[in-house]
Amino acid sequence: MTLATLNDYETLTGAVVAAGDLDRVGALLGWASEAVLAAAHGQQITLATSTDVDLYPSSGVVVLPQRPVVEVTEVATVDASGVATVLVADDDYRWEAGGNRRPALLIRRRNGIDSYWGTTTVRVTYTHGWDIVPGPIVAAVCSMARALAASGGGPAMRQTIVGPFQGAAAEGDLQSAAMTLTASAQRVIDQWCGVDAPTSTPIVAGAQ
Repeated sequence: MTLATLNDYETLTGAVVAAGDLDRVGALLGWASEAVLAAAHGQQITLATSTDVDLYPSSGVVVLPQRPVVEVTEVATVDASGVATVLVADDDYRWEAGGNRRPALLIRRRNGIDSYWGTTTVRVTYTHGWDIVPGPIVAAVCSMARALAASGGGPAMRQTIVGPFQGAAAEGDLQSAAMTLTASAQRVIDQWCGVDAPTSTPIVAGAQ
């Protein structure tokens, strides 16, 4: 899966990729995308649908693994055997999209009031992710690919000039040849794909 296109790469760098470099840049974008996805806290990022996902309530709330949620298509409760299901009416639940360091939640509703799920398994089909990958994530992928292309596959180097002397050294927030994210790129991924730790305040309360 590639999170950035050749057009994205050219927009970021301001340069037109020569015909002879198309395959190389395409491969670098693919590898950089894999590195970003590996650091994305389990998030798929691009728009997708997860079907019949079995989830277990925590403190009466179901946390949907993928964020942001775009649509919840079907919700059912599952009996202890894992076979028999009972569909939950659309009016008997609501969801919160999550994203921007917030979890995606599926919340039980009873008589129009936020309530809680019991201990039963909840089976969910839902759509999640971004139809258009956020620009900061695209930029992180393109920047990684650009740094490796410019450095010939080695670590990025920083030029240092002291008086008449000039040298280069890999230091600080520079791209390594091992396709690991720089600290600044990881902060971008954390912001878009991470989740803050829960607070001690109850998320929902309501009638049983």
